[in-house]
Amino acid sequence: MRASFSWKKDNLYATALEFRLLRQHGYKVTQEVFSSYQDEKGNFNASLCEDCKGILSLYEASYLSVEEEGILDTAKEFAAEQLQQHLQQNKLDEHLRMLVEHALELPLHWRVSRLEARWFIDLYEKREERNPLLLELAKLDFNIVQAVHQDDLRYSSNWWRDTALGEKLSFARDRLMENFFWSVEYMPDPQFGNIRTSTTKVNALITSIDDVYDVYGTLDELELFTQAVDRWDINAMELLPQYMKICFLAFFNSINEIAFDILKEHGFHTISFLKKAWADLCKAYLREAKWFHSGYTPNFKEYIDNAWVSSSGPYELKRDDVPKSIQCYMHETDSSEAEAREYVKILIDTTWKKMNEEYLSMAHSTSSLTFIQIAMNVARMGHCMYQYGDGHGVADQETRDRVLLLLVSSIP
Repeated sequence: MRASFSWKKDNLYATALEFRLLRQHGYKVTQEVFSSYQDEKGNFNASLCEDCKGILSLYEASYLSVEEEGILDTAKEFAAEQLQQHLQQNKLDEHLRMLVEHALELPLHWRVSRLEARWFIDLYEKREERNPLLLELAKLDFNIVQAVHQDDLRYSSNWWRDTALGEKLSFARDRLMENFFWSVEYMPDPQFGNIRTSTTKVNALITSIDDVYDVYGTLDELELFTQAVDRWDINAMELLPQYMKICFLAFFNSINEIAFDILKEHGFHTISFLKKAWADLCKAYLREAKWFHSGYTPNFKEYIDNAWVSSSGPYELKRDDVPKSIQCYMHETDSSEAEAREYVKILIDTTWKKMNEEYLSMAHSTSSLTFIQIAMNVARMGHCMYQYGDGHGVADQETRDRVLLLLVSSIP
């Protein structure tokens, strides 16, 4: 669906804000709405440089771009440069300065919604010209939804305790809170509690099985485990060592239970799809294990072709693990780490443009909107969890603070 609008040419803030909001809601607003702010060479007018609020709005809007939108690419580069200069000049009031620093660290379109809501409520409360009724409504909404999430967390914690995987697999990461954190930001709306708890189970199982492949299992054991998953046969676990039997049975029972709930509630028989997805994941893990044990460093394409499956859940560079994308690119191209990271950043930006295009093309199809939103939230959680390093595997201070703000501490 296309939309058109016009604003006064001197109101960059309002133009960029409406552009961003319309695109967020699936309307294909043309990038040409910003052409009036450019000169004949396509550069943004120097007269805009003092309008920090407008430039910030332009910067956020530019991340809603799709491929081959040169105006928005130019806008992003121009806005980022100008915002950096405003910070260096140190002339911004505290509220605007914090907004600019926050945006340059990670744009709004790439941030997870509930954590961002908490951050902005805390910031807005410090503002002198705040609307007290709006602030109160935002606090009530956050606390009510948080209470729903806490109920989901209690259920997930009881399930995890019952599996005993955190106790029996002493080598594996015990990351129930982090796994639930992923699920909350995948689908924060209160009505998706069943999906949140099911996804938490999946994430927790992925984390445990990932560590079996990357940290503990021998190649022979991993081959047997992969075959057992591929066969989806409880009898196949007889050949597994004791620790793998516990892992396999907890996994097998949990996934079958999820499939039963889907069949019972929605009438869909999903075992064949789930079986293939888990078999593909374990085969991808096994391939990486073979690379590591043989000392083989894959080229970048080999790694990506496998990693799009193996990285389908929480996943990161751990001790004694196969090289990841940065290392593979450096090894293949003899590049520096900085050059490799810049290349991956370009790939991330390009992928986001493709996702934006897909969203705009399908946003008004009711059957697919929720799925698209969840898919984009998965990408957003990747940015969130690994923004300061390995926030999933290490459970650093930033992750702990975010979990507390999102799931534990209500807003007074």
